[in-house]
Amino acid sequence: RWSNTLPSSGCTTKSTPQIEAEATLDEGSRRLTLRGFEVSVAYFRAGYAPTDYLGEAEWAARLKVERSAAVKCPTAAYQCVGAKKIQQVLASPGETERFVDAEAARRIRGSYAGLYPLGDGTSEARDARERAIRSPERYVLKPQREGGGNNLYDQEMKRALETLSDAELQAYILMDIIQAPSAPSVFLRDGKLLECEAAAELGTYGVSIAAGDHLERNDYAGHLLRSKVASSKEAGVAAGFGVIDSPYLY
Repeated sequence: RWSNTLPSSGCTTKSTPQIEAEATLDEGSRRLTLRGFEVSVAYFRAGYAPTDYLGEAEWAARLKVERSAAVKCPTAAYQCVGAKKIQQVLASPGETERFVDAEAARRIRGSYAGLYPLGDGTSEARDARERAIRSPERYVLKPQREGGGNNLYDQEMKRALETLSDAELQAYILMDIIQAPSAPSVFLRDGKLLECEAAAELGTYGVSIAAGDHLERNDYAGHLLRSKVASSKEAGVAAGFGVIDSPYLY
């Protein structure tokens, strides 16, 4: 689904096949209209997993919205920026430095985990694959997915590295396992308290508004702290691995 249904504020929920069937795009003005009303904002509640694109109607609807003058949250480009491959490329030598000065890049790089390409024919990719096969406990294999539950670890990762072709491996990146410190914590799950050792993951939100190449706004917009049982590999809240936490509790 693509937005919450709030008729009083002029919002409606439509699936991608419905958008393709019911919405029209004016090629001259790029106005996207639905039931006689111009669409000003398209907020994507789906479209982040392969299962959201089951046929041509889903792809055609996404293209229709992308080509329109409506504000997209996110645009296809902005969605791609969040992909694991983009993170790996930005960590490559010289890439972070394209966007900030040398001192800022040095500080930013201090927060990076090791990120490595796979399957692209480079010596870096071959060496990373061999290291991970030898020491699978030190790495995680990540596809271009969000939401938790998609990463491969340990022997499952090793089998994938040994059996997947170079073309298939290019859908993944390899990353060093983050050795996060743990602390005693109490989780509330299903109305019950669980005392455990927990590790936390802090993420920050940003707001970016652009018109073509002109950046209107790019600001910090809050944070999210997720905690998980220290022994868990995953931390996704929606997938049931993590819980919403607060820095104030630490």
